[in-house]
This record gives sequence, C-alpha cells and structure tokens, in this order.
Amino acid sequence: MGGFETKRTGFFTWCHAPGMSHARSVGRPREAGADERIMRAAVAEYATYGKAGFSLNGVARRAGVGKSSIYLRWQDKERLLEDAVAASAEELDPVDTGSLEGDLRALMVSVLRSWDHPATLVRHRMALDALPGSQATFEDVGLHAVPDARPTMDPAPTDALLVVWKRAEERGEVSGTPPTPLLADLVGGSLMLLVLRRGSAPHGGDDELASIVAPYAGAVLAAAKASA
Repeated sequence: MGGFETKRTGFFTWCHAPGMSHARSVGRPREAGADERIMRAAVAEYATYGKAGFSLNGVARRAGVGKSSIYLRWQDKERLLEDAVAASAEELDPVDTGSLEGDLRALMVSVLRSWDHPATLVRHRMALDALPGSQATFEDVGLHAVPDARPTMDPAPTDALLVVWKRAEERGEVSGTPPTPLLADLVGGSLMLLVLRRGSAPHGGDDELASIVAPYAGAVLAAAKASA
C-alpha cells in the first residue's frame, strides 16, 4: 500500500468512506508527513491493543510526535480512527481471466490477501466493537461513540464485483440485473467463515489460494445466477 488515499469501499452495501475534511486548528506548521505517520500509528495501536488499550498517548509515542500535534489535526480519538481506517482502505482491481468463475476466484483471492493486513484487522474489530452491547465498554475507555467502521470495511468489494459481473454479461455468460448486494454478501460471508474455520487467513501462492476458494466461488456463483 502506498501513501494514504481515501478509497471507495464498503461493508456488503457499498458506501463512500469519510474523507479527511475535519476543520484544522490554527497553529504552528507540522512536520511534513506527520499526518500519515499519525494515521499509520493509530491503525497499528488499535491493531495491537484494541479498544481497551487504544489511546492518543500511545499513538503519539508510536508516531514520534507530541500529543498536541494530533490535536492540531483531529478533535478526538473517534475522528482520528475514522480517518485512519478510511485512508488505509484499498481498492481492488478485478483481474480478467476470461470467465466469470475465474474472475470471481481471482477476486476472492485478492480479498483474502487484503485481509492479511493490520488495517483490515482494525476495520473488522471496529465493526464488531460497534455492535449492540459493545458501546458501554467503549465508553468506559474514553471513546464517547464507537467510530462507524462500516463504510470502510471491505469484506466484499462491491464495485469490483459489479465490474466482474458486467464483464461476464458482455461475454454472454449471464444476463439480467446483477445481484450485486447478494453477491457481495455471499463472497464476504463465505470468506469470513473460511477464515474463522481455519483460524486465520490462508497464505500461499495465487494457485494455492485459488484452489482453496474454488469451492466457495462455485457455490457463490450458482446462488448468484439462480437469483439473477
């Protein structure tokens, strides 16, 4: 992943990620690159300690800046986390393999690879923290509201799936309205269950991962075609 850029990602339903548009306080100029270091540090701090141990003091230490530098850019923890996860989101480029099933397998492999990253772990953990029952614990550690990670979670890249489906339509493999929300749910849900059953995201070369996801891709495709 290169520099921090806000990307359009989604959590089953594709939403636009919040941009870094919060008002900046007037103060002395900050060191070049400080914002990026702070956001990377926020992701790493949350990935390491979770909501219970996440603090601006820890972020400042990890980024090598003073806590005041953080407050020059962000009002509170919530906004820092929101911007950090939005900036770390990746946009997947669907590979054209020549067939819908091949494209779907390749995309599912790319999704699995994207999950093996601290920023993805943070987005997933934040979404779980935002579930009912987690709010009180979050407030106990000084976060007044759980940052909404849903717009920046990406278990299923809906835009990429739409490209894959449209490409298959041009080949004559499918017709009708693309079942994008269902397809996204099936891809994201099946891969999440795969990871949970194995205990971690599978690793290996593209061919090895493609063989792992192949049964899931076949089942997803059959269900999607049946509903199209």
